[in-house]
Formats: sequence, C-alpha cells, structure tokens
Amino acid sequence: MSHTSIPITRTLPVRDQVDLVVVGAGMGGIGAACAAARAGLRVVLVERAALLGGNATLGGVGNWCYCGPLAGQGAVFADVLALQRQLGSIDPEHGWPMRINQELGRENHLFDTHVLPLVLQHLCERDGVTLCLHTDLVDVVRDGRRITAVVIHDRSGLAALRCRAVVDASGDGLVAQRAGCGVLDVADRSHPDLLAPSLMVYLRRVAAGAPQQLLADAATTDPRPCPRYSVWPEPHDRIGLKTKWEEWHFDCGSGPGLTQAETTTRRLVPAVVRAYQQQHGDNWILDHVAPILGLREGRRIRGEHVLTVDEVRAGARFEDAVAFGAFTIDSAAVNERVPPYQIPLRSLIASGLDNLLLAGRCISADRLAMASARVMATCCMEGTAAGIAVAQSLAAGLEPCAADPAAIRAALIAAAPVGDHELMQERLATGVMP
Repeated sequence: MSHTSIPITRTLPVRDQVDLVVVGAGMGGIGAACAAARAGLRVVLVERAALLGGNATLGGVGNWCYCGPLAGQGAVFADVLALQRQLGSIDPEHGWPMRINQELGRENHLFDTHVLPLVLQHLCERDGVTLCLHTDLVDVVRDGRRITAVVIHDRSGLAALRCRAVVDASGDGLVAQRAGCGVLDVADRSHPDLLAPSLMVYLRRVAAGAPQQLLADAATTDPRPCPRYSVWPEPHDRIGLKTKWEEWHFDCGSGPGLTQAETTTRRLVPAVVRAYQQQHGDNWILDHVAPILGLREGRRIRGEHVLTVDEVRAGARFEDAVAFGAFTIDSAAVNERVPPYQIPLRSLIASGLDNLLLAGRCISADRLAMASARVMATCCMEGTAAGIAVAQSLAAGLEPCAADPAAIRAALIAAAPVGDHELMQERLATGVMP
C-alpha cells in the first residue's frame, strides 16, 4: 500500500434527486437558490455552517457596502432589505448608521448580523428551498461535461444528491475544483498579493469597574505589530472593530493557509482590545469575536471570460451582461473609484462544464476586478442571475451554459421592485458606455 495515498471505493445512498444544487449559503448562494426556486425548480442549498449568510453573518461583516444606492440588485436582495427594515435591523432610524465616504463615493449600510440569518432562512423556506445545514461538500460525480451528482457529508454520513445543474457559491470554487476545472493563478499580475481577510472584534461599554482580564498579549510570542482597525458603531453601546491584516499574506484558499490565518488573527485579539482601551477607556470590554474570518479571496475559477481590472476601470459593457458592479477597487495596495461596470454571463460559466455556474468570490475575474465585484450586494445579484439562468435553460431543454443573457436580464428586471426598473435597465443595457 502506498504511504502517500489511500484508495477509497464505496457505494453511496442517493439522498435526493433535484433540479439544482447550490453549494454555499453566502449572499451569492442565497440569490441563486431563491431565484431558482421562485422559477419552479427543486433546489437544495448546501451549507457547511449552522447559519445562512456567510461573511454577512458568521463573518460579522454587517455592512452592505456599495457606491451609490443599494437599489437595483435584484428581487432577492430587495426582499432581504425589506425584511431587515421591517424588523428594525438596518438604517439610522433604528440605530444602525449609514456612513458615506465622499472621496470614494462609498456608502456603508451597517446592519444587525444576528437578525440577518433569520431573514435569510425565512426567505429560503418561503421560497421552497431545501436546506442542508452542517453539511460539507466532499466531491462531485462528473459525466463528460456535466456534473450529475454532488457528494456531501453530514451527521448521517456520506450521501449523494443527484442534480441537473449546480451553482458553486462556496467562495473558494470548491465544486469547480472537485470537478477538475481550471483555477486562476494565485500569482496574479494585476495584483501580486492575495486580498487579505479581516476579523470582526466586538466590544461593549459597561459601567466603570475592574479592568477586564484577557489572555497575555500575543506580542510576547508574535513579533508582528497590532493590526489596524476601523470602528463600526452599533446601537446599545456596542462597536465592531474591523481588524485589517493587509501586510500579512495568508493563502486562505488552502486548508493550512486558512488555519494559519484564523489562529494568527485570533491570537492578537487581546492586543486589539487593549489598543482600543488605551484610547477610549477600560470600560470598553470584549463582547465576542466573529466565528469566522471575513474572507475576501480564496480561489477564483477560470470561466468562459475572465473579467479584468481594465474592464472594470473602463466601465465595460458586454452583450451577455447579467449583473453589474459599482464598488471601488478595494485592496491593501489600491483604493480606487470606478464607474458602474457589467459582469458577463461568461464569467459565471465554469470553463469545461456545461451545467456548473459560479456566483460570488469564485467567479472568473482577475484579482483587482474581484476586489470590486466581491461585495455582498453584487454577489447576490450574480447568484440571482445564475439561478434564473439555470431555471430558464432547463425549461428550454438546454444546458445552463447555453442560457440566453437577454432573457436573464429581462427576468431580473421584471422580478425586481418597480422602483428599481429604470436603474436596472440603464445598468444592464448592453453596448457602448455613455
């Protein structure tokens, strides 16, 4: 027997047979699952965690950041916003600030990360999406250019989900990698350094008393300086410190790299808390730390078209446009305002497979293009477009790679709130930029 590999062969039970499996329940996966289910497909949403929302919930990134109004991101995102407002978990009138960066034209809409999982679960259940929580993707079954089943693992063991199509919204392109799709080079000429993660550290203000006891500063064993942070105010005397690790080059798309990132950043939490206390007083104490890092980059999958930073900077328009972005190029080295630009369907189609679409951080884009397109509102629109593409193509007896972009755009606009139609028509209009 080889000491470097172990062959495994087993027969797996088929848990279900559905139209679409969506892997990853961040905002891209939520958009894809809900949009496809609303179009009548049987949809299973596979999520490794206990909660829906990804970075927006478990990552503690309670901020819809965008350049300009949040309107026009599609029906699913509009429903999320409407429910957040109904529950008083977003907007200044409910104590959740909206901050504006005039220089970059950025709006930051802070929200309650504890309420959002309830909102997302409600939408999925209302739309008829079957949830598989605490469930890991293990592998895929591939027949030529098609994925015919997804192998999962949960408390019941290994099982297979037979499907007609898959949307990979895992953030790391896990489905695509298991299927043997090409991965864009980690050494990206547009930006040599990986986009760094952040860690949300939450403090609350209490009555003056004995200083909070924390573990010893990591500086005694880690020579790197305390990271910088930005302050995100919340109601009820609470704040979030978004710690930034921009000089530290973690490869969060690999298993060892992600473990290193999680352990290293958490080791320095006491130093972050003490740094804030030194400026603002000992009555600010540690409340909690987000369960996962806020990841900006894992692995980007090679698609039929690689969206480039030059296209983003030019406000590119495409004949097969199905989504758009407007956020700044946001990395450690670059912080740059860009015009609205379109995202083509080809960047959502995994190269070499006919029934695998991409949504979220793993779409086909170079690093600096992803540094803009990665924000959660844009990811949700990409997912919504992917879900519609699957539903329309399967209804027509086609593979998702052959979906009609014009029909996807029409469906996106028709399903959105009436007040969003004009903006969406302008942003999704193909041809030369005005």
